[in-house]
Amino acid sequence: MILLFCLVVLSLALLAAAWTDLSSYTIPNRIGLAVAVVGLVAALDMGGWEGGLRQTGIALALLVAGAALFFFRVWGAGDAKLLAALGFWAPPEGLMVMITWTAMSGGLLALLLILARRIFKRNRWNLAVLEPKQGVPYALAIDIGAAMMILSGHSVIANTSLLG
Repeated sequence: MILLFCLVVLSLALLAAAWTDLSSYTIPNRIGLAVAVVGLVAALDMGGWEGGLRQTGIALALLVAGAALFFFRVWGAGDAKLLAALGFWAPPEGLMVMITWTAMSGGLLALLLILARRIFKRNRWNLAVLEPKQGVPYALAIDIGAAMMILSGHSVIANTSLLG
């Protein structure tokens, strides 16, 4: 039951991250915190203290990598914090799945935004995401990477029955 609760909170938090990033180019800290807390709970539930420590190390490594990407203005601080929080969900075998799907989704999202910005040049709806000088709201790509990691069975909750 604990893992099911963690998965529901994760799902709602990732939806909220995508929505706020698409609508305002921000990801509130409370969303990343929720993802991290339920991820740590899931990691501890599945792997005990050893699993919790391993996932904390992965999350810290992702935070350093995300901070470097933020420093070089590749993406925003919210993206870096969200990816780091998802480190609690990504064991070593799931990390590459998540990063690969995130990168592919981000590239596709960037291409779709270029296309949409050319089609909707007048931006009648005043959507920030359609403004030519705006970047890519990357939370959606990060969410897709996380979803693919979980759905492919490469997360900390792999090989569990959530209903029993």
